[in-house]
Amino acid sequence: MILGVIGYVLFYFVVPSIIHSFPLSGSQTSKALQPVIERRLIRPSELAGIAILLVSWLIAGFKYYGSSLCKDGTANASILSRLLARLLG
Repeated sequence: MILGVIGYVLFYFVVPSIIHSFPLSGSQTSKALQPVIERRLIRPSELAGIAILLVSWLIAGFKYYGSSLCKDGTANASILSRLLARLLG
């Protein structure tokens, strides 16, 4: 979970701020390249940060609830149905 938060902060905040900190030479060049850099580098980096955070939460939740999900009578049920049964009951 902690590594997920570190990855989220790194990819969502640090990498885009580093990319923004590099100055582009020339006003026409910067106007032309800024949307490309925004679309090709910064947005995917932010999405990667969100994905890292979500995957780490899923792994932490599976590790936390995984041992208590296998009870008698639920051994053949899917993980999703066992998790739903655990949350509802």
